[in-house]
Amino acid sequence: MDVIATAGHVDHGKSTLIVALTGRDPDRFAEEKRRGLTIDLGFAWTVLPSGSELGFVDVPGHERFIGNMLAGVGGVRSALLVVAADEGWMPQTEEHHEVLRLLEVERGIVAITKTDLVEPDRCAAVQSQIAERAARRWPIVEVSARTGAGLAELRAALDRLQASVPPDAGTRPRLWVDRSFTVRGAGTVVTGTLQGGSLQVDEEVDVMGDRRLRARVRTIQTHERARDVAVAGSRVALNLVGVDHRNVRRGDAVCLGSQWWMSDCVDARVTVTAGARLDARGAYLLYLGTAVVPARIRSLPAHGMARLRLSRPLPIAVGDRFVVRDTGRGRVVAGGAVLDVDPAGPIDPGRLRRREAAAPERELLDVLLAERDFVPTADAEALAPGGSTRAERAGAFLTAPETLDRLGQAATDAVARHHDEHPSEPGVPVARLGRTLQVPDGALGAVLARTELVSDGETVHAPGRRAPTDALEGTLAASGLAPPPAAELDASARLLRALVRDGVLVMAGPFAYRRADFDEAVRIVRARIDADGPQTTSALRAALGITRKHALPLLEEMDRRGVTRRRGDGRE
Repeated sequence: MDVIATAGHVDHGKSTLIVALTGRDPDRFAEEKRRGLTIDLGFAWTVLPSGSELGFVDVPGHERFIGNMLAGVGGVRSALLVVAADEGWMPQTEEHHEVLRLLEVERGIVAITKTDLVEPDRCAAVQSQIAERAARRWPIVEVSARTGAGLAELRAALDRLQASVPPDAGTRPRLWVDRSFTVRGAGTVVTGTLQGGSLQVDEEVDVMGDRRLRARVRTIQTHERARDVAVAGSRVALNLVGVDHRNVRRGDAVCLGSQWWMSDCVDARVTVTAGARLDARGAYLLYLGTAVVPARIRSLPAHGMARLRLSRPLPIAVGDRFVVRDTGRGRVVAGGAVLDVDPAGPIDPGRLRRREAAAPERELLDVLLAERDFVPTADAEALAPGGSTRAERAGAFLTAPETLDRLGQAATDAVARHHDEHPSEPGVPVARLGRTLQVPDGALGAVLARTELVSDGETVHAPGRRAPTDALEGTLAASGLAPPPAAELDASARLLRALVRDGVLVMAGPFAYRRADFDEAVRIVRARIDADGPQTTSALRAALGITRKHALPLLEEMDRRGVTRRRGDGRE
């Protein structure tokens, strides 16, 4: 089951040919029937000789309705280009053909219609026109919808064409809405061509438009028959519960929201049509699926790349093809393929070329991880569907093995520097190390697993590292307010300076005191002075229980800190 779009100049017999092939009139509106002119999209289907079903999206041919035409061909993979034998290749034939080229619709058939109105040599001349102007050598079939001549051959060609279209094996369904209406007793119904995966009855879906709406699929129809499952590549009508049809419009998409990245800025490969250019100050419309949104474009013509900023976010995937129309000149000026749905920083042609070379179904996530180091697991499918056989989990993130190796070495170096610069500290605080390495919360454990570093949950230190203050702490604790001179301690001058700087030790003359011991000495001195008034050095020495050798430098340090003040022979 697949869908094919018509294309071609106005009044070249597209709708009439669809009626002849399907027995169904794709023109739905009274004005279309009155004027004999397709204005909006029409839909029909038929059963081919092989027994397979083929749906048709019939698009307007008049230049005034090119917007509707673009909405019709945005989601199809093959086309039926119609050229009337009596008029041949015309301006809208050219424009529609250019649109199909820009959208990279690779498969199709050219139908030369109205052959009953011309002599045989005229058909040969039109075939020559097509061969001269068409970019691809599609099969050409001459038909007359009025007489039925060539219809069997066209059906057989459509069968062969459909057989050549590879099945859509995607797992991320997306239905670009082309119609939204209400049915009495059923409620909201939306229609479109389903791409990328399947949807089933009772499945919870998201309607992605100006805002995200949650809905449930009550029933499904394809070609007016109820289905339990809608398959990719088919025309589908979804009866949705939970949304009002007035809140759903053409250009919205029905999908599983967690699988899609809503983006209003993309980087893309862009092909500009002959004689056109993309101006940063120009006014453009971007056509993607059935969506039409104003866009601002910054182009790098030398690289065939551009950044497009959209007026509203759309559920976009890498590889999505689009067309750009200049609103001022009223013509299609470019088309392209999305390469990045979440660009960061300026446009980088080299990065985009690497992305273009990556197969979206497998290698894209690896390219993304090389660019960003960490990607939230919850966003990975939306940013780079298909996953990776190489990616590793790091908390709530995915990352590449080489990233973990690089950051592991950086962590080892950072911890070594910290030990060198802060010898008094047992290690680097975990949070600080994460910030230094720019590792997101929860991912540091995977980095440390690549190293021999040790973490206690609060700090990270080198393996086998003993706290440098352990021996010093024991000596000073045992000696209290009468420690040996600092020069005799088992500690380097550098360590002592670091401990003093960090407030762990207090130096009083040649002696180093633990901060707790110094604070206790201050408490004793204050208590004695508060109780009995100013005190002599001998009195304070006796209160502290130490010799004059320790008392004098200790009291002088208190004087220096403003704890005590000398007055005559006493201190207050």
